[in-house]
Amino acid sequence: MVDGIVDIHGKYWVDGQQITFQNNKECGCCNDKGLYKFGIENEQLWVDPIEDNCKLRKPPHKVYFTKS
Repeated sequence: MVDGIVDIHGKYWVDGQQITFQNNKECGCCNDKGLYKFGIENEQLWVDPIEDNCKLRKPPHKVYFTKS
């Protein structure tokens, strides 16, 4: 973390409106893949978990991200 920003490195794959995340092993959290639905709403990116066994990454419900 630098200046309150969390850095997570890994890979992602996009298929239609679904995105799969996989963190690098070096990040210190699980490197299982997590499947999410995503989209843009009111100029914000949102992701909603479909299936993710990583409790450190998975939010309980749809979350929004704003570009700063």
